[in-house]
Amino acid sequence: IDLPWTPLFAVAFVAAEVDTVLLGGYKLFIDGALIDVGPGRGEAPVLGGDGLYRSLPYATLDVTRFLAAGKHALALQAMHKPPSVMLQLVLRFAGGQVMTVATDATWRAFNGDVHRQPGPPRHAHSAGTGFLEYIDARGEPVGWQLPGFVEGGGADSGWQAASATTPSASQCQNLHAKMEPPLAVRHIAPKSVVPAPPPPPPATHPVTCGIVPEHETLPLGCPAGAGLPPLIAAVRFASFGTPSGSCATELIRDPTCDAPASAAVLASACVNMTGCAVKAERALFGDDPCYGKVKALAVQIECPPGPPAPPPPAPSTTSFVADFGREFQGGLWLRVGDGTAGQAVHIACGETLKGWRVGTTWGWEFDWTLRKGEQLLEQHKYMECRFVSLIFSGAAPVNFSLGAWKVHYPWYPEEAHFSSSNATLDAVWELACYTVEAASLSTYSDSNTRERRPYEADGIIAASARLLVQRDYLWARHSHAWVLQFPTWPVEWKQLSPFLGWQDYLATGRADLALAFLPVMHERTMIGHLDATGLLDTSQMGRHIVDWMPDGREADETVQRGEFTASAHMSVSNAFAAHGLDLLARMAEAGGRHDNATAFAAEAAALKAAMMAQMWNGSAFCDGVCSEVGGASLVMSNMFTLCFGLVPAASVPSVWRTVTAWGLEQMGDYGAFWV
Repeated sequence: IDLPWTPLFAVAFVAAEVDTVLLGGYKLFIDGALIDVGPGRGEAPVLGGDGLYRSLPYATLDVTRFLAAGKHALALQAMHKPPSVMLQLVLRFAGGQVMTVATDATWRAFNGDVHRQPGPPRHAHSAGTGFLEYIDARGEPVGWQLPGFVEGGGADSGWQAASATTPSASQCQNLHAKMEPPLAVRHIAPKSVVPAPPPPPPATHPVTCGIVPEHETLPLGCPAGAGLPPLIAAVRFASFGTPSGSCATELIRDPTCDAPASAAVLASACVNMTGCAVKAERALFGDDPCYGKVKALAVQIECPPGPPAPPPPAPSTTSFVADFGREFQGGLWLRVGDGTAGQAVHIACGETLKGWRVGTTWGWEFDWTLRKGEQLLEQHKYMECRFVSLIFSGAAPVNFSLGAWKVHYPWYPEEAHFSSSNATLDAVWELACYTVEAASLSTYSDSNTRERRPYEADGIIAASARLLVQRDYLWARHSHAWVLQFPTWPVEWKQLSPFLGWQDYLATGRADLALAFLPVMHERTMIGHLDATGLLDTSQMGRHIVDWMPDGREADETVQRGEFTASAHMSVSNAFAAHGLDLLARMAEAGGRHDNATAFAAEAAALKAAMMAQMWNGSAFCDGVCSEVGGASLVMSNMFTLCFGLVPAASVPSVWRTVTAWGLEQMGDYGAFWV
């Protein structure tokens, strides 16, 4: 675009179709500078809203400071199947003139897959690694984000007119202004980038010490010398799990992830043999030592005396490890001033560093390919990591730098402060506060590595934490509006729906969220499962969780640990319903829905009376109807009924002692939240 004057203000409205995992449907650039990443998840408008979900939110961006009189380049990088993005830029000038720029058929488009090379992960899996970007810089149109860019000549340039279509009726209905502010995006630099020893080559002949990733085979044997190989005398070290260290220094066992059978398996396969080959497979080593983590096999055998081992290799100019100092969410960029066409760089990004090895539990491991000369390679997708390893094929470019774009929900540090005379307490505060800041994108989620999916229980904890240290309530409200539309599977977490409305009410003083979703919240109390006993029949609701009670495919930890007794009238679900109805009644009254308030309050009172009549044993609530659970009254029933105010005042001390005797450390953050 060519601006005749510097605008008084310039506002961009940007929307994109995007799935609920990718989130970054577009990246907006002005003159090569990254302006915004979005749009995130849709929502149901709350303030005066109708509770109907809209899937096409648009971000509203003030871009005035990026635009002055003269020529500028607007560039959009969209990622979807197929990519679909919409932009409108409105500029107002001092003389009252208004200029509008919008995406239409005059825009030019290029298939980014030629450059981005999307492909499956090599190992592990998480919601964020459904595909990775194996970027090949040779496929990028050089300078495409900058003013003055000229397309390559000929039919093979790859550029074509953008496909512009009138939004459908459904798209128009789903288009809405997102209630949240745009995400904050900024560039960060690593705290350190240091040369690292090159990784050992894959073992193709027997070695006395080696480390192989999961699913690969480690051949072991003693040096042959002039005759036959001697027999392996012993296994000095063996660990299938997440060992650290190196053969050049020392192998170190990780006590949190180490298969107990490691030494026995290796001894059986190798001792008194001239050689052996052991595959790093979970089935060989028994139970999985740490479910969900990418594992490795590290082994060192003992041989009869022989020639001394060669010295460890010195650090090279091919391998580097970077530490960003703290974990971040965002994408990496690699700037190279003197690239060699076709040179590859292997990148691993993770949350842990053991020796020189970056842990890539969630599968963030990929290769990029350089082109000749100056270039910038930058991820579109975001990931979550702190440590990065770079391994170049051959000597690294003389002139290269590594950085990242970091994205998070806007954070206002002046709203959160804590200091004390205890350094440990201050460090705990700093860790907790940074977690709330850095881990928040457009919604709360179980994590932005594993599933990237909002859950009601994770959400109420995260939103409560954020509301304690930030005045903004829109992050929680937007998140609640999304998860109310897309509930998760646990019964008790669906029953949290009225609690989400109550949290919003306490933060805002308005019952907007509850009023927008009143029928949904009422239905998710599970009051529809009331049976002839006056209690909720919990056997027909679906999968329960209580603390962790999934179906038969996974461990039923709540019952096995002695926390709760399952039955057809479980006390915890009944307690959630009774308290949820109470909260709904209070919010309906505050919002002027007096008839609803009266009905909800009556349902709550009747359910609480039935619980007292059939679940109260005189000093505490049983885990269900007392006669159905043999009088069992375990920690979960005591904890939730106490938290929800159902325990008579005279019995509160004894119920509290039951909860504290179990120990807060046994309950985790979910239990700690309710206690």
